[in-house]
Amino acid sequence: MERNNKQRKLIGKIILADLLEYRLEKFIAFIREVEELPFYKRLIREGVIIRKPLSGAKILKDDCSLSYGVGVIAKIKRGSNFSIHYTHEEFLIEYAVDAMKLGGIINDAKLTEEEKKNIYQLLHKLRRISTRNLITHEILNGIVEYQGDYLESNSETENELDLKLKPLRRIDLAKTFSQSNYNTGSHSFVIDTSRISRLTEGLAIITPHGTEVSLKAFFPTKRDKVKSGIKVILDKEKKEIRDGSVKKPYTDEELRRKLNDDYGLSITRREVAYCRKDLRILPYSKRVNSYGYPPLSANYSKFYPLTSSW
Repeated sequence: MERNNKQRKLIGKIILADLLEYRLEKFIAFIREVEELPFYKRLIREGVIIRKPLSGAKILKDDCSLSYGVGVIAKIKRGSNFSIHYTHEEFLIEYAVDAMKLGGIINDAKLTEEEKKNIYQLLHKLRRISTRNLITHEILNGIVEYQGDYLESNSETENELDLKLKPLRRIDLAKTFSQSNYNTGSHSFVIDTSRISRLTEGLAIITPHGTEVSLKAFFPTKRDKVKSGIKVILDKEKKEIRDGSVKKPYTDEELRRKLNDDYGLSITRREVAYCRKDLRILPYSKRVNSYGYPPLSANYSKFYPLTSSW
């Protein structure tokens, strides 16, 4: 018996893992298919199943100015607090079950074993839909809370904006969830690194700036931040050399100091060089002559006299 229970739990985890990887269109289609089942309609009608919105979740109202891709699950709006507005109603629903009413139906002598089996299969599907939506909502809430500086920023360039992102590992986000009541409270599920990775793959949100950002981008490494910092510094370098306020490009050591002084990024000169190479940016010695116009003698063939000798 115990072995059978373990096998059922394992199968349930595998099925849930598969559902977490559904693209949004497939997930919507799955929900609509489930809600068309005869037993679903009956249990909803008799109050056995209660369909309700997630706490704190909202639906994104029609916005003619907003155009979002197929992977966009929500828009984050900024007011006195941030709020999550989902692009489709299916993403903000969860199902509850009235145990007493369910017991009355299951114990009905007129119900066949096959019908009972169909009811239990339906409940398993609804539980998985609820779990996916709850996990997604918690991940978005975690991102909004942890990356609030980024979402609030009005930085002009994309690279400057990226510097507002804090380094965040999926395992650290998972640890914050493990301290909540999802294992012991009203919901019985785990939000671990694997489930975060499965759900965030291919999904994106619209930020308060109006830009579409993949969920994966909210989990930058320290090296990602260093690269953004190098881009910002060298964009300024180019302008400053052209207007004459700076005479020569920054060496890797000077970049290291500026990253630390301007953005609090403590890093070695060697790591700066690695990041610069990853960005395919030339070293100091080769950037010296890469700004401004080429000398007048460049790219011309040898001179020929304009005479009538030919």
